[in-house]
Amino acid sequence: MKCFPAHFYLFLSLLAAGGCRLFPHPEGRNPDPVAFEDSIYCFNGRSTVLLDGKWGIVDTLGHVILKPEWDGIEFLNDDIALLRRSGMYYLSTRDGRILGGDPDPDALAEQAEELRSVMEEEDYTKWDRVLDHLAALCDACLAGSPGKIDNAMLQEKAALESALEDVSGRLSPMQEERLEKIVDKFNSLYHR
Repeated sequence: MKCFPAHFYLFLSLLAAGGCRLFPHPEGRNPDPVAFEDSIYCFNGRSTVLLDGKWGIVDTLGHVILKPEWDGIEFLNDDIALLRRSGMYYLSTRDGRILGGDPDPDALAEQAEELRSVMEEEDYTKWDRVLDHLAALCDACLAGSPGKIDNAMLQEKAALESALEDVSGRLSPMQEERLEKIVDKFNSLYHR
């Protein structure tokens, strides 16, 4: 075998899932069922958790994104949640930033759409970086000697892993096409 096929296909499976981290990080863990009364998987590698009648959000590594202090949490999309506490509504980004504060949840709809658009553009930029490193790793693998791992491969593997840690959200249709071309190129040359 040549290069890092297992790693390569692991990265592809993460990418193919549209960036939605369906599986915890190898060192991570799911929310501790003993620590919470209830846990519901939501979006983008996050779960809502219930503790003492209040809802919060944790990630697949078990890190608390929002403390369980909310009366209700509803995900509007992969990136934005609508939070409710004491008759007021707020928006939360996937990293736990809280915005807004209005008694009418519909009043936050326009702000949520603007925020989603900005976050989507940021995601696309990060996914471009991932695809750049994936293509470079593929090229390094294909250029290397069978069974040999060289420094270029190791550097691209590390860069790809770093880029994957920073990414979230979905690929654009153009990025999905680019991913397919990278996979096709790798498959056509690797499986000769």
